[in-house]
Amino acid sequence: MPTPADFRAEMARRKVLRYELAAEVGINPGRLGEMLNERVPMPPAVTLRIVEVLERNKGQTPRQ
Repeated sequence: MPTPADFRAEMARRKVLRYELAAEVGINPGRLGEMLNERVPMPPAVTLRIVEVLERNKGQTPRQ
């Protein structure tokens, strides 16, 4: 299972904004930020949804 640090690194590499990822995953951006910064635990269901979203958008270029 990927860790929050893995997600932060992948988001930085792909230039994915937190609020865009949160919208696709279906959670509040503030709550996602708390999970990514390891202030609150990330439920396995959220982890799986993030993996799915990042995999689905793997080859796309970020919006500018």
